[in-house]
Parts: sequence; structure tokens; C-alpha cells
Amino acid sequence: WADAHTERIEAADLNGQNRRTLVTPVQHPYGLTLLGSHIYWTDWQSRSIQRADKNTGANTITVRANLPGLMDIQAVDRDRPLGFNKCARRNGGCTHLCLPRPNGTSCACPTGIQLKGDGRSCEDSPETYLLFSNRVSVRRISLDTSDHTDVHVSVPELHNVISLDYDSVDGKLYYTDVTLDVIRRANLDGNTHKAQ
Repeated sequence: WADAHTERIEAADLNGQNRRTLVTPVQHPYGLTLLGSHIYWTDWQSRSIQRADKNTGANTITVRANLPGLMDIQAVDRDRPLGFNKCARRNGGCTHLCLPRPNGTSCACPTGIQLKGDGRSCEDSPETYLLFSNRVSVRRISLDTSDHTDVHVSVPELHNVISLDYDSVDGKLYYTDVTLDVIRRANLDGNTHKAQ
């Protein structure tokens, strides 16, 4: 990582052990990338791209100078083979989200939706949830999962929603919009949007 305040580029093991300074002083480092045996970084103050040995920080050189407005940097090596992504083929057998793991894959679901017992597919929607409005949108918080993150419910043309209700038999959301002076009905996916 780079720290402009301490004017250093440092490294450590993922567990925080073996912390060491690689390059110091650096004026105002911002973006970092690795390629082969080198670390590259952008420097706001010198307006340059710099390079050093990634293990020792030695042999620092200026790759290019006079580059105002530098931000991030990424190295690309087209000759380096890409690793095989097990999620790339048929989404790893997952219906929604496939997460690569060192020894295979695991499946996950969108926020608030539970993974079915098969470990591959997701429930269609939460079993228990809260619906609420914040005037310009309708949001849902799943009570099936512990994170309680709210997600947007796709209901178009909301201006000032004050009150809402849900008919669980028909699967319809009813809401009042006081700016439009209407009561409307919609499915939770935003379809069948009708004034009442």
C-alpha cells in the first residue's frame, strides 16, 4: 500500500505480519500495480509513473514524467495466461451468483434472498420482509437473513409516497402518492402499475 502522509510504500502479509517499508521517500503516491518483479505507482506531486523492485524497493526509476492528473494505474501482460475461472462456464452451476474459491466454487444469492438446500439455487423472494417508503422509492428489508440490508423495489413514477400496504393474497402493493394525488397498485417487480 501507499501512504502519502508518511511518504512510503509498504507491504505486509495478509495477516498483517512481516510489515516492511519498500520505498521511501515517495512524494505523493496514489495508484499501485504489480507486474513481474516490479511495483509501479503514480505520484501526484511529481506527476510521474515510478517503478521499483517489488521485493526490495531498490532500483527506483521514473517510467514517465509530466503526466498531470494521474490517478490509478493497472499493469497488463497479454502473454501471461489467465487463470481458469470455474464460474465462467454455466455460472458454475449457480442460478444467481457464483463465487470462485481455491477448491471450486460456491453459490450465493442477491441481498436478502436465501440459498435453497441444494446449495445452487435461490429462493424466488424473501419469505418475511418489511416494505417501507422514503417518499421517492419503495424499499424492502428481508427478515430471512441477518444483514437487514434494504433493497430497491422497482416501482416507477414515485414522487411523494406517504402510505403503502401489501396484499399478500394477490401479491399487489398499494400506495398513495400525495404529489400526484393518486392511489396506485403495482406488483413488487414494478409491473401492472395502475391508478385506483
